[in-house]
Amino acid sequence: MSNKSQTTDQLTHTELTLTPAGHSLHPPARRPRRTDAQANEELILAAAQQLFAAHGVESVTMSAIAAAAGLGKGTLYRAFANKGELCLALMDDDLRRFQEETLQLLAARRTMPTLDLLADFLDRLVFFMAHHAGLMCEADAHGALNGRAEVNQTSLHDWFHTTVTLLLRQAMHETALPPETDIAYLADAILALFNPKLLRHQLQVDQRDPAAISQHLRRFVMTGISGQSRG
Repeated sequence: MSNKSQTTDQLTHTELTLTPAGHSLHPPARRPRRTDAQANEELILAAAQQLFAAHGVESVTMSAIAAAAGLGKGTLYRAFANKGELCLALMDDDLRRFQEETLQLLAARRTMPTLDLLADFLDRLVFFMAHHAGLMCEADAHGALNGRAEVNQTSLHDWFHTTVTLLLRQAMHETALPPETDIAYLADAILALFNPKLLRHQLQVDQRDPAAISQHLRRFVMTGISGQSRG
């Protein structure tokens, strides 16, 4: 097996098995929840989903969600500390699916140049975030994208950053990037372009579709990387 295949296998099957939004493909054992607590959580999520669809994520209050679910605000806040956590929970299934599909994509295309894999990942990330723009903005506003340190939670941002970082390291291994490249800074700079509020502005105010945003963003990133590789 070539060095590239060995490195990419490690990247796709080992190092990227991290946890979006604090959840992994094989989540650790959790403290069991009482049946009534689980039922309340399901009521809350269903009510929130209906209200968000009808009125938009930003305009719906936690009080309105509690009332629609037929629960007290104390019960609501025991389930979700803030609206950002609730929004993240609504994305949970899609986040898991996005992670699984990303790992499968990287594994299936491991013979491709890694910068092409990075471009593919960024394209998928644009469409994912565009689809969940309202939820992502609300989660970001409450710090939910950064996880919860008190429960040793790996954040969604951490997973995005780790994915981009490992792809950049592999690109350096392929000499597509110079060895002195500051990989951590470059990953930060790339992900800064994925600010949820910026993306929502491009979608709603600038009236750009996700395909156009992805095309311009990937061209900008790849041109910058190419310029860096030329020194």
